[in-house]
Amino acid sequence: MKFKNLLMIVCLMIAAKGMAASLSTVELKIVDETGAPIKGVRALIEIDGEDYKKYEGVTGTNGLFSAQGKIPALVGYDGQKEGYYRSLENFYFLPDKSRPGSRIEKRTLTMRKIIDPKEGKRGSTRSGSSWLEIPAYDKAIGFDLLESDWVAPYGKGKDADFVFTFSKDTTNKTLSYVLTFSNDGDGIMEYPFKNIQSVFRWPHNAPLDGYNTSLKKYLIYESSPAVLSSKEEMKMNTEINYIFRVRTQYDATGNIASALYGKISGELGMWPVKRDVLKFGYWLNTDPTSRSLESTHPTSP
Repeated sequence: MKFKNLLMIVCLMIAAKGMAASLSTVELKIVDETGAPIKGVRALIEIDGEDYKKYEGVTGTNGLFSAQGKIPALVGYDGQKEGYYRSLENFYFLPDKSRPGSRIEKRTLTMRKIIDPKEGKRGSTRSGSSWLEIPAYDKAIGFDLLESDWVAPYGKGKDADFVFTFSKDTTNKTLSYVLTFSNDGDGIMEYPFKNIQSVFRWPHNAPLDGYNTSLKKYLIYESSPAVLSSKEEMKMNTEINYIFRVRTQYDATGNIASALYGKISGELGMWPVKRDVLKFGYWLNTDPTSRSLESTHPTSP
């Protein structure tokens, strides 16, 4: 995790013009989700300013690790330990005009435990995100998440986990879809990522409630007079994520007996190329008795 970025450093130097570089300290405390310090974390601090310093070590019982370097600088820190997801963060360490001289900057890095990792199934028609040609418009088309394909007659899928109805308005230059589901209890929800330092940014378990039974999205593919609501417009370049539940089955008492849960990183969107396509990648936990959204797989959403 090296932060050699000359442009950033030049900007830092300009921002701190007139301030002499000073030797300052970054004091890092590594804790778990309850705030308790973690012993034995492989810690790394990089300070990239007038010169470049890299410090590596292991935290003690107090969870502390520190490093010194000249500021202004771009500082990155990182924590890794077996049984936890890796966490990392960076910040600009600038001198304080009101307090010239060396400084001590205290930072906290929170690491999340690996509770129940599931490799699950990486659903994709090919490696990476899926590019699925839209087979028809103005009719319901099923998509089978286990087969990662359209339901027959458009593909080899058997169960309609997602049901899309696509439309194309050539007058207003818009593509759109309505996503619905096949079973009571199935649904989808938006899940905005919070400012989490961990590389695993999802909840450990999918929520039981809060799922919407439909999702409607529009995309303007050429300049047009169409007016879309901010809720329904596709924003392919923004960070939006989803959690979903499919194949829901209830027991005699009305409780969920089984279901498949999954997650989607990025917009579940469309893209006009030579042929209009649906573009998304998803991860699916194939255990019908588990709500876990954890995965240590490097390519999982």
